[in-house]
Amino acid sequence: MIHLVTSRGTILVVLSVISLALAASLAFAPLNRPANRRLAALLIVLCGMSASYTIGLARLDIGHAWIRYLPLSVPLAVGPLLYGYIRRLTHGAGEPRAWLHFVPAAIQLAYLIGFLALPAHVRNVLDDGRGRDWVRGLLEAAVLISLAAYSSAGLRLLGPYRAWLSQTRSDEDLYAARWIRNLLAVLLVTLAGQAAIRAWGWLAGRLDVFDVYGFYLWLAAIGVYLGIEGRRYADRRFPHLTENLPEEPGAPAKVRDWTAVGEEWRRRTVEAGWWRTPSLTLADLARLLGTNTSHLSRAINEGLGRNFSEMINGMRAEEVARRLDADAQGDLLEIALEAGFSSKASFNRAFRAVHGVSPSAYRARLRS
Repeated sequence: MIHLVTSRGTILVVLSVISLALAASLAFAPLNRPANRRLAALLIVLCGMSASYTIGLARLDIGHAWIRYLPLSVPLAVGPLLYGYIRRLTHGAGEPRAWLHFVPAAIQLAYLIGFLALPAHVRNVLDDGRGRDWVRGLLEAAVLISLAAYSSAGLRLLGPYRAWLSQTRSDEDLYAARWIRNLLAVLLVTLAGQAAIRAWGWLAGRLDVFDVYGFYLWLAAIGVYLGIEGRRYADRRFPHLTENLPEEPGAPAKVRDWTAVGEEWRRRTVEAGWWRTPSLTLADLARLLGTNTSHLSRAINEGLGRNFSEMINGMRAEEVARRLDADAQGDLLEIALEAGFSSKASFNRAFRAVHGVSPSAYRARLRS
């Protein structure tokens, strides 16, 4: 039994060390520093939430019985840190007086430090009392409310940001950060699971170390996943929502046939091959066409009935199809990258939108 406990604890220790190493890497990443440092702090908080359990399960000889009371677990900081990371990535700046978001976490930290400062016999009495359970219950309810609120706020940032990317960039998949949306849902479910475990322990009695092991293993795995995904984006310069907004013409524009204008600009784009540039933006194409982003956006949206990304990636999908029709050999992804696609995901999505099947199915149909 002791060997089993130690082995499980070792797994948690290894995952925690990986998370902390990723946090250190993020903290010193040269780009997106404000965002990356918030993500690094979030990884540290997630490790702190399971620190005392991990140390106890691994039977590490820390030398102090009060290790279980160390003020490391501050889950009320999870929501503000994750929201701050998203806002810094998408807008390039935090909210005014952002420190106010961390007031609840600071209160929780002060409570933990105050509890640690109490004499040992007083801590033991309070820790075994029913009042301690009430405090835990209130804290976990506050954590759930906080994470739900910040998850909702984060989704409200990501939605318009991804829509803006589609209107202004042809490589939007590099910055869409869909993994963050999934992470918000996973964290919310995780914290709800923690609350359920606590509630069950309150009703059924004390839970042993094996009853809650799955939760802490899952929490550690989330930390590693978050660190790896964050590190993938750490050195990528994100466009900010305030950049390259469509320009408003100085004077009211005369009524134009936006369909005809859109078709003409689409023809010129195809013939010139500008769509081959992987990082092509709305502003780049407007400059090449000799117009402004407001008119170009209107010609694409109203005249062609699509957004900028759909138009450019549609041209690239047509090029890939032409090459496949000509019996082009080689890897599909290589052909897609040569046509200007920036990722496999954007290639598959655009090709299916234009041709109704996946690229591999299209090639297989030609060969058959």
